Parts: sequence; structure tokens; C-alpha cells
Amino acid sequence: MLSLEDKLRALRACPLFESLPREALEVLALTVRPVRCPAGELFLAEGGSGEDETGAYVLVEGEAVAYKTVCGERVELARFTPPEVVGEFELLAGIPRSADVEVTRDLVALRLDHPTFEGLVRANPEVALRLLRVLVLRFVATRDRFLGLTPDA
Repeated sequence: MLSLEDKLRALRACPLFESLPREALEVLALTVRPVRCPAGELFLAEGGSGEDETGAYVLVEGEAVAYKTVCGERVELARFTPPEVVGEFELLAGIPRSADVEVTRDLVALRLDHPTFEGLVRANPEVALRLLRVLVLRFVATRDRFLGLTPDA
């Protein structure tokens, strides 16, 4: 199990939360739930929206890959490693997952639910701006990769 200090360290390393005051980080660390998932397992399922599927995850250890199956072929969209966030679309918009996410190296993550995120953003609006930047950078990287402007990951 992760200690409070382990959670604080992981959250502070995440670009979304690095500028938060210690008090806000401590509240966040007390509300996030550690999740473990072994390599080879499906971590998040496309279309998922059940209780265990909602929210976003701050990666603490391991690696995961997001992919879609198109015409029977698996297309990799992105790779995630700590301290990145996975599942932010669902967190922001409350929509079902847009891709499958499979664990490629044993994963430890911190689950951030909707109510906690909303409270955090209301008290610290810079978190929303940072998340918007992350989303835009991911979109540009994915677009460029599929247009052949950058090499495959």
C-alpha cells in the first residue's frame, strides 16, 4: 500500500498538480485511491463507464498503452508512463472511455474521482488550465503521428 508521503510525491511529480499548495495536495492525497494492475491486463475498456471505470488515474509505476481496434487491427494511440494521467477525457466530460488501455508493465496508479476533481478545480483553477494543455499536446502528437509528421512511438 502507498503511504501518504508516497502519494504526495507521486502527485507533486504530476504536471497537473505540481503547483498546488501543500495543503491542497494533502487533501488530494487523502482522497485518491491506489489501484494496481498487472502487465497484460486491460486497465480501461473502450466504452467503459461503470464505477471502476470512471475518473482519471495518475500513474505512479509501470506503463500502459492506449489503443483502438480499427478494421480488426490494433492501432496504438499513446504510451503512458509516470507521472502521466490516463482517463482525463472521462473525468472532464463524463463520457465513456474512448479507447482501450492495456498495462504493458505492472502498474500502480492513483484514482481521482469526479467529485474530488471538481472540488480541486473550483479551489485551484490552474489545474484545469494545466489539464487543457496536456489534452492539446496529446491531440497534436496523435494528429502528427497519424499524418506521418512524426515517427511512430
